[in-house]
Amino acid sequence: MPVTPEQQFQKALLLLDRGEIERGESILREVVAAADVSRDELLSVRSRCCLGVLLVELDRINEARPLLEFVVEHSVSPDSDDVLDFERQTARDLLARLTGGT
Repeated sequence: MPVTPEQQFQKALLLLDRGEIERGESILREVVAAADVSRDELLSVRSRCCLGVLLVELDRINEARPLLEFVVEHSVSPDSDDVLDFERQTARDLLARLTGGT
């Protein structure tokens, strides 16, 4: 049975929790691409947020910024928009911190 992008996302989170940063990052990048191909907007936003947070933590700000901006700016269906409130707030907070705001 093939592994779904959502399962890959969970695997990436587990790897990151274990401290396997390189593998976790690599899988997150694959998830972002797979979510875009499958047009899974929720997973696309969630995985970009997670990758953006990771890149900020790794002090790779230039790579993180477009991912976080996507999270803040991307609109999904009205039914699902509130599902992404946490990700959007996380991205807003990080972007504000990166630009010197509060």
